[in-house]
Amino acid sequence: MNEKQLKEIPGMFDGNIYRLLTRLSLPILTGMVVKLLYNITDTFFISLIDKNDPSYIGGTGMVFPLLFFAISLASGIMTGVGSVVARAIGEKNHVSLNKAADSAFALGMFLSLLILGTGLLFAKPLVSMLGAQGAYFERGLVYFKYMVPFAALMVALHAVAGIFQGEGKMKRIMTAMMIGTVVNVILDPIFIFVLKWEVRGAALASVAGQLIAFIYVLVSIGAKDNIVQIKWSVKDISFKLMGEIIVIGFPMALGQMAMAISMVLFNHILI
Repeated sequence: MNEKQLKEIPGMFDGNIYRLLTRLSLPILTGMVVKLLYNITDTFFISLIDKNDPSYIGGTGMVFPLLFFAISLASGIMTGVGSVVARAIGEKNHVSLNKAADSAFALGMFLSLLILGTGLLFAKPLVSMLGAQGAYFERGLVYFKYMVPFAALMVALHAVAGIFQGEGKMKRIMTAMMIGTVVNVILDPIFIFVLKWEVRGAALASVAGQLIAFIYVLVSIGAKDNIVQIKWSVKDISFKLMGEIIVIGFPMALGQMAMAISMVLFNHILI
Protein backbone atom coordinates (compact mmCIF):
# COMPACT_ATOMS: atom_id res chain seq x y z
CA MET A 1 0.00 0.00 0.00
CA ASN A 2 1.41 3.36 -1.03
CA GLU A 3 0.31 6.96 -1.62
CA LYS A 4 -0.32 6.37 -5.32
CA GLN A 5 -2.64 3.42 -4.62
CA LEU A 6 -4.64 5.48 -2.12
CA LYS A 7 -5.18 8.20 -4.70
CA GLU A 8 -6.46 5.62 -7.17
CA ILE A 9 -9.61 4.92 -5.14
CA PRO A 10 -12.24 6.52 -7.43
CA GLY A 11 -14.63 9.01 -5.85
CA MET A 12 -13.51 8.48 -2.25
CA PHE A 13 -11.77 11.83 -1.80
CA ASP A 14 -13.44 14.04 -4.41
CA GLY A 15 -16.54 14.30 -6.59
CA ASN A 16 -20.25 14.56 -5.79
CA ILE A 17 -21.00 13.38 -2.24
CA TYR A 18 -24.58 12.35 -3.10
CA ARG A 19 -23.40 10.24 -6.01
CA LEU A 20 -20.85 8.60 -3.72
CA LEU A 21 -23.50 7.86 -1.06
CA THR A 22 -25.76 6.35 -3.71
CA ARG A 23 -22.93 4.22 -5.06
CA LEU A 24 -22.17 2.93 -1.57
CA SER A 25 -25.74 2.42 -0.34
CA LEU A 26 -27.51 0.82 -3.32
CA PRO A 27 -25.41 -2.38 -3.26
CA ILE A 28 -26.10 -2.68 0.49
CA LEU A 29 -29.85 -2.37 -0.09
CA THR A 30 -29.68 -4.90 -2.92
CA GLY A 31 -27.65 -7.25 -0.74
CA MET A 32 -30.27 -7.08 2.04
CA VAL A 33 -33.02 -7.94 -0.44
CA VAL A 34 -30.93 -10.84 -1.74
CA LYS A 35 -30.34 -12.07 1.82
CA LEU A 36 -34.10 -11.97 2.46
CA LEU A 37 -34.63 -14.03 -0.69
CA TYR A 38 -32.09 -16.51 0.69
CA ASN A 39 -34.23 -17.13 3.79
CA ILE A 40 -37.50 -17.23 1.84
CA THR A 41 -36.06 -19.86 -0.53
CA ASP A 42 -35.14 -22.26 2.28
CA THR A 43 -38.50 -21.78 4.00
CA PHE A 44 -40.42 -22.31 0.75
CA PHE A 45 -38.72 -25.57 -0.23
CA ILE A 46 -38.76 -26.99 3.31
CA SER A 47 -42.51 -26.33 3.49
CA LEU A 48 -42.98 -28.54 0.42
CA ILE A 49 -41.32 -31.63 1.95
CA ASP A 50 -44.53 -32.72 3.68
CA LYS A 51 -47.41 -30.27 3.76
CA ASN A 52 -49.19 -32.40 6.39
CA ASP A 53 -46.24 -32.41 8.81
CA PRO A 54 -45.67 -29.01 10.47
CA SER A 55 -42.54 -30.25 12.25
CA TYR A 56 -40.44 -29.65 9.14
CA ILE A 57 -41.06 -25.94 8.93
CA GLY A 58 -41.63 -25.58 12.69
CA GLY A 59 -38.47 -27.42 13.75
CA THR A 60 -36.18 -25.57 11.36
CA GLY A 61 -37.82 -22.26 12.23
CA MET A 62 -37.23 -22.77 15.95
CA VAL A 63 -33.43 -22.94 15.53
CA PHE A 64 -33.28 -19.65 13.61
CA PRO A 65 -32.46 -17.60 16.76
CA LEU A 66 -29.23 -19.62 17.13
CA LEU A 67 -28.27 -18.88 13.54
CA PHE A 68 -29.23 -15.24 14.07
CA PHE A 69 -26.53 -15.01 16.73
CA ALA A 70 -23.97 -15.88 14.04
CA ILE A 71 -25.58 -13.43 11.61
CA SER A 72 -25.33 -10.70 14.27
CA LEU A 73 -21.69 -11.52 14.94
CA ALA A 74 -20.90 -11.50 11.21
CA SER A 75 -22.55 -8.10 10.74
CA GLY A 76 -20.66 -6.66 13.70
CA ILE A 77 -17.31 -7.96 12.48
CA MET A 78 -17.89 -6.59 8.97
CA THR A 79 -18.77 -3.19 10.43
CA GLY A 80 -15.65 -3.21 12.60
CA VAL A 81 -13.34 -4.24 9.76
CA GLY A 82 -14.91 -1.72 7.40
CA SER A 83 -14.45 1.07 9.93
CA VAL A 84 -10.78 0.22 10.58
CA VAL A 85 -9.98 0.04 6.85
CA ALA A 86 -11.91 3.22 5.97
CA ARG A 87 -10.27 5.16 8.79
CA ALA A 88 -6.80 4.00 7.74
CA ILE A 89 -7.53 5.04 4.15
CA GLY A 90 -8.72 8.46 5.31
CA GLU A 91 -5.66 8.91 7.52
CA LYS A 92 -3.40 7.46 4.79
CA ASN A 93 -2.08 5.16 7.51
CA HIS A 94 -0.10 2.66 5.45
CA VAL A 95 0.96 0.58 8.47
CA SER A 96 -2.64 -0.11 9.54
CA LEU A 97 -3.75 -0.79 5.96
CA ASN A 98 -0.94 -3.27 5.38
CA LYS A 99 -2.00 -5.22 8.47
CA ALA A 100 -5.78 -4.79 8.18
CA ALA A 101 -6.44 -7.66 5.77
CA ASP A 102 -4.44 -10.31 7.63
CA SER A 103 -5.83 -9.18 10.99
CA ALA A 104 -9.42 -9.28 9.70
CA PHE A 105 -8.93 -12.70 8.13
CA ALA A 106 -7.29 -14.13 11.27
CA LEU A 107 -10.09 -12.80 13.49
CA GLY A 108 -12.73 -14.13 11.11
CA MET A 109 -11.15 -17.59 11.01
CA PHE A 110 -10.78 -17.72 14.80
CA LEU A 111 -14.44 -16.83 15.36
CA SER A 112 -15.51 -19.24 12.62
CA LEU A 113 -13.66 -22.15 14.23
CA LEU A 114 -15.10 -21.16 17.61
CA ILE A 115 -18.64 -21.23 16.19
CA LEU A 116 -17.99 -24.51 14.39
CA GLY A 117 -16.62 -26.25 17.47
CA THR A 118 -19.22 -24.87 19.89
CA GLY A 119 -22.13 -25.52 17.54
CA LEU A 120 -21.22 -29.13 16.81
CA LEU A 121 -20.23 -30.04 20.37
CA PHE A 122 -23.28 -28.48 22.05
CA ALA A 123 -25.88 -28.92 19.30
CA LYS A 124 -28.31 -30.98 21.40
CA PRO A 125 -28.39 -28.75 24.51
CA LEU A 126 -28.59 -25.61 22.36
CA VAL A 127 -31.59 -26.86 20.36
CA SER A 128 -33.20 -28.25 23.52
CA MET A 129 -32.77 -24.83 25.17
CA LEU A 130 -35.09 -23.38 22.53
CA GLY A 131 -37.92 -25.55 23.83
CA ALA A 132 -38.18 -27.88 20.83
CA GLN A 133 -39.67 -31.32 21.57
CA GLY A 134 -40.47 -34.52 19.71
CA ALA A 135 -40.38 -34.30 15.92
CA TYR A 136 -39.74 -30.56 16.14
CA PHE A 137 -36.58 -31.26 18.13
CA GLU A 138 -35.40 -33.94 15.69
CA ARG A 139 -35.96 -31.79 12.58
CA GLY A 140 -34.43 -28.76 14.26
CA LEU A 141 -31.37 -30.69 15.48
CA VAL A 142 -30.60 -32.13 12.04
CA TYR A 143 -31.02 -28.75 10.39
CA PHE A 144 -28.90 -26.97 12.99
CA LYS A 145 -26.02 -29.47 12.84
CA TYR A 146 -25.71 -29.03 9.09
CA MET A 147 -26.18 -25.26 9.30
CA VAL A 148 -23.31 -24.77 11.76
CA PRO A 149 -20.70 -24.79 8.93
CA PHE A 150 -22.88 -22.22 7.14
CA ALA A 151 -22.75 -19.95 10.18
CA ALA A 152 -18.98 -20.38 10.49
CA LEU A 153 -18.41 -19.61 6.80
CA MET A 154 -20.68 -16.59 7.01
CA VAL A 155 -18.59 -15.02 9.79
CA ALA A 156 -15.35 -15.64 7.86
CA LEU A 157 -16.90 -14.23 4.67
CA HIS A 158 -18.13 -11.06 6.40
CA ALA A 159 -14.72 -10.48 7.99
CA VAL A 160 -13.12 -10.37 4.53
CA ALA A 161 -16.08 -8.48 3.03
CA GLY A 162 -15.50 -5.76 5.61
CA ILE A 163 -12.32 -4.88 3.71
CA PHE A 164 -14.38 -4.19 0.59
CA GLN A 165 -16.78 -2.12 2.69
CA GLY A 166 -13.90 0.00 3.97
CA GLU A 167 -12.65 0.55 0.43
CA GLY A 168 -16.12 1.45 -0.81
CA LYS A 169 -16.32 -1.57 -3.13
CA MET A 170 -19.86 -2.48 -2.14
CA LYS A 171 -20.62 -4.16 -5.47
CA ARG A 172 -18.27 -7.00 -4.56
CA ILE A 173 -20.15 -7.60 -1.32
CA MET A 174 -23.43 -7.56 -3.25
CA THR A 175 -21.99 -10.00 -5.81
CA ALA A 176 -20.89 -12.40 -3.05
CA MET A 177 -24.40 -12.35 -1.54
CA MET A 178 -25.97 -12.93 -4.94
CA ILE A 179 -23.65 -15.87 -5.65
CA GLY A 180 -24.60 -17.52 -2.35
CA THR A 181 -28.31 -17.01 -3.00
CA VAL A 182 -28.26 -18.25 -6.60
CA VAL A 183 -26.33 -21.40 -5.65
CA ASN A 184 -28.76 -22.01 -2.78
CA VAL A 185 -31.82 -21.58 -5.03
CA ILE A 186 -30.39 -24.01 -7.59
CA LEU A 187 -29.27 -26.68 -5.11
CA ASP A 188 -32.24 -26.56 -2.70
CA PRO A 189 -34.70 -28.56 -4.86
CA ILE A 190 -31.93 -30.94 -5.98
CA PHE A 191 -30.70 -31.72 -2.47
CA ILE A 192 -34.14 -31.77 -0.84
CA PHE A 193 -36.24 -33.65 -3.40
CA VAL A 194 -33.97 -35.33 -5.97
CA LEU A 195 -31.42 -36.64 -3.46
CA LYS A 196 -34.14 -36.88 -0.77
CA TRP A 197 -31.99 -35.24 1.91
CA GLU A 198 -34.96 -33.20 3.20
CA VAL A 199 -33.97 -30.60 5.85
CA ARG A 200 -30.36 -31.78 5.69
CA GLY A 201 -30.41 -30.96 1.97
CA ALA A 202 -31.69 -27.44 2.63
CA ALA A 203 -28.85 -26.84 5.07
CA LEU A 204 -26.19 -28.31 2.77
CA ALA A 205 -27.41 -26.14 -0.11
CA SER A 206 -26.92 -23.11 2.12
CA VAL A 207 -23.43 -24.30 3.09
CA ALA A 208 -22.49 -24.81 -0.57
CA GLY A 209 -23.71 -21.33 -1.48
CA GLN A 210 -21.81 -19.73 1.37
CA LEU A 211 -18.63 -21.68 0.56
CA ILE A 212 -18.63 -20.56 -3.08
CA ALA A 213 -19.32 -16.97 -2.00
CA PHE A 214 -16.40 -17.17 0.45
CA ILE A 215 -14.09 -18.46 -2.29
CA TYR A 216 -15.22 -15.53 -4.45
CA VAL A 217 -14.28 -12.91 -1.83
CA LEU A 218 -10.91 -14.58 -1.23
CA VAL A 219 -10.14 -14.50 -4.95
CA SER A 220 -11.41 -10.90 -5.20
CA ILE A 221 -9.28 -9.70 -2.29
CA GLY A 222 -6.22 -10.95 -4.16
CA ALA A 223 -7.10 -9.10 -7.37
CA LYS A 224 -4.54 -6.55 -8.58
CA ASP A 225 -7.06 -3.70 -8.48
CA ASN A 226 -7.74 -4.26 -4.77
CA ILE A 227 -6.06 -1.74 -2.49
CA VAL A 228 -5.86 -3.90 0.64
CA GLN A 229 -4.70 -7.48 0.16
CA ILE A 230 -4.15 -10.50 2.39
CA LYS A 231 -0.43 -11.28 2.62
CA TRP A 232 -0.97 -14.59 4.47
CA SER A 233 1.72 -13.59 6.96
CA VAL A 234 1.56 -14.10 10.72
CA LYS A 235 3.76 -11.04 11.29
CA ASP A 236 1.09 -8.87 9.65
CA ILE A 237 -1.54 -9.91 12.21
CA SER A 238 -2.16 -7.09 14.67
CA PHE A 239 -3.96 -7.86 17.94
CA LYS A 240 -4.40 -4.11 18.40
CA LEU A 241 -6.38 -3.91 15.15
CA MET A 242 -8.36 -7.01 16.14
CA GLY A 243 -9.27 -5.28 19.38
CA GLU A 244 -10.41 -2.17 17.51
CA ILE A 245 -12.54 -4.29 15.17
CA ILE A 246 -14.23 -5.98 18.14
CA VAL A 247 -14.78 -2.71 20.04
CA ILE A 248 -16.37 -1.05 17.00
CA GLY A 249 -18.45 -4.03 15.87
CA PHE A 250 -19.58 -5.37 19.26
CA PRO A 251 -22.35 -2.79 19.94
CA MET A 252 -23.99 -3.51 16.59
CA ALA A 253 -23.67 -7.27 17.08
CA LEU A 254 -25.08 -7.01 20.61
CA GLY A 255 -28.07 -5.01 19.39
CA GLN A 256 -28.95 -7.67 16.84
CA MET A 257 -28.33 -10.48 19.34
CA ALA A 258 -30.98 -8.90 21.55
CA MET A 259 -33.46 -9.68 18.78
CA ALA A 260 -32.34 -13.32 18.82
CA ILE A 261 -32.89 -13.49 22.58
CA SER A 262 -36.38 -12.04 22.15
CA MET A 263 -37.11 -14.75 19.56
CA VAL A 264 -36.08 -17.46 22.05
CA LEU A 265 -38.31 -15.96 24.75
CA PHE A 266 -41.19 -15.69 22.29
CA ASN A 267 -40.80 -19.38 21.36
CA HIS A 268 -40.98 -20.38 25.02
CA ILE A 269 -44.12 -18.28 25.52
CA LEU A 270 -45.80 -19.97 22.56
CA ILE A 271 -44.79 -23.43 23.77
